[in-house]
Amino acid sequence: MKKILLELATILMVAVLAPLKAFAVGGFSVSTQDITLRPGESTTFSITASNSAGKIDLSTSDANIASINSDNIFLDMDSEDITVKANSVGTATITASASSNFATYDEEILEGQSYTITINVVEDSQTDDDTQDDDTIDDQDDTKTAESAENIANTPDTGSNSQTNSGSSQIILSSIIGASFAILSFMAFCLYNRNKHTNK
Repeated sequence: MKKILLELATILMVAVLAPLKAFAVGGFSVSTQDITLRPGESTTFSITASNSAGKIDLSTSDANIASINSDNIFLDMDSEDITVKANSVGTATITASASSNFATYDEEILEGQSYTITINVVEDSQTDDDTQDDDTIDDQDDTKTAESAENIANTPDTGSNSQTNSGSSQIILSSIIGASFAILSFMAFCLYNRNKHTNK
């Protein structure tokens, strides 16, 4: 009987843990994709790695407009803040890209996954005018704009399949686990009969 229980435990571990590994997701995300500053101002945004580790390369399209404090960072299922400094009026793009050694803990290479953050550096008077205009906008419009910006920030430019399919993966995972338990029950029944005939 102990042998049967050991075999059942082994089958159960394989049936449950194998689907979990197959459908684990990972990657990195950024806290925002749109920043507005005045010349001389600085701010930060964060980059977070989930179920993954490796180097992330950072670059700016025009350091004369907006510069960053680091060219690359190494993350291991953690987060790090990047400082952006506005140098002159204009628009620049900060790009965060996964390097060739960036991968999930399931050994899936995520090279090519990237995000862009648009840095708008405006004059003081332009910022003041924008603030006055914002006061006349309905609160519902502000809410919709904030929700849209949040949705965009959570969507990577490339390699997004590994992150956007988590919902369907969970459904498939549940089905696989259910099937695994059904198979396990059948095998337990067979092992029980085999042991019964052996005892005879």
